[in-house]
Amino acid sequence: MNMKSIKYLVLCFAVLFASNAMAQKISAEDVTIEANGQATLVINLETVDLAINTQLTLALPEGITIPYDAENEEWGVKAGNILYAKPAIEISRDGNEYQFLIYKNASSAVYKSKSGSLLTITLQAGELSASELEGTIKGVVINNEARQEMSGFENPSTFKIKVIATGINAITADENLEDAKVYTVGGQRVDGISVKKGVYIVNGKKMVIK
Repeated sequence: MNMKSIKYLVLCFAVLFASNAMAQKISAEDVTIEANGQATLVINLETVDLAINTQLTLALPEGITIPYDAENEEWGVKAGNILYAKPAIEISRDGNEYQFLIYKNASSAVYKSKSGSLLTITLQAGELSASELEGTIKGVVINNEARQEMSGFENPSTFKIKVIATGINAITADENLEDAKVYTVGGQRVDGISVKKGVYIVNGKKMVIK
């Protein structure tokens, strides 16, 4: 093989590597949320190879949290359309940072597509004034089915959270909240039947229960 052929092969590999890197992307869609309300954040993933596991950290600004239902031990997080119905997802929290690990368990595959929504996440806003905030996705590690780490992701990547100030609605404590989703302003889910007087988030809206 002469030098010209070697240079040509090197160029081909370089172009192939660059095109693969450019085709891989993890990002979150910008979101608008009312103060003391809830909104859905969508994290999208695009890869060249089918993934087998994903690790990432979601850093949220002060006053924005992911609600946690302590009774059912569930975070406000659902699998996106590129994942099978019940993937293995581990979530931990350290201050305003949430660590996600999505991986293949012994019983089934996790990823069914190379492109689409990875996670849909419920965000809970606290007592915030109208503002534009920024969230970050970082610490991204994604492996393919050959257990090779895939590269080319923008890491970290940012997204916008627009907060809208809103008024407060009032309801009485004897109104039927049995089937409502009721949270404290801190994002803790509570039983709608035995809720006491105070300020709560009822079905995504800030309410004063009298």
